[in-house]
Amino acid sequence: MRRLLLFLIPLAALAVAGCSGSPEPSTPSPTPTASATSSSPAATPEESTPMPASPSPDDPDKVLDLDGDWKQTDAESPDAWQAATIADGMITILWVSDGGDTTTLYWAGSFDAPTEKGGTYSWTSKNDHGQTDGAAQGSKEDTKKFSYADGVLSYSVTVDDEASTVELGRMG
Repeated sequence: MRRLLLFLIPLAALAVAGCSGSPEPSTPSPTPTASATSSSPAATPEESTPMPASPSPDDPDKVLDLDGDWKQTDAESPDAWQAATIADGMITILWVSDGGDTTTLYWAGSFDAPTEKGGTYSWTSKNDHGQTDGAAQGSKEDTKKFSYADGVLSYSVTVDDEASTVELGRMG
C-alpha cells in the first residue's frame, strides 16, 4: 500500500501542476491555401478559438485591418467549419472537415482593403475561377459580397439550393 501511495502522490502532483492554468505554448493558426484538398491538419475548435479582431477593432478613428486568419463561429458541427485567410489582396476560404484533417477550397477571390476610417466595411470579391473551378466544393459564383461589423466577417453560402449566412471571427 505504501508503494502505491509513493507512486500515486507524485503522479497526482504532476496532474495538478499540469492543470494549474499555466498557458500552453501557442501553435500557429492554420493558413488556408489554394489547394483543392489537403491532408494537413487544420486547427480544431478546441485548439483555437476565434478572437476579437484587435484592440478596438471597430474604432471609427482607424482604418480597419482585416488581414489574417478567420474561423467560422456559427458552425453546426464541431468537426466541420469554414476557415478564411485574408492577405495580399486575396480572400481564400476553405471547407474544413474531419475535425480539421481535411480541407477543400471553397472561395479564392479579390479583397479590396478598407481605405477609409470606420468600424464596418463591405466589399464584393471577384472569384478566381482558375483556382475554384478545379476544387470539388469550389464556388461557381462570379462574385461574393462580404461584410464586416462588430468583429464578425460574414457572407452567404448556398449548398443544395439552400442559402445561409456564415459568420467568422478573427483567429488569435
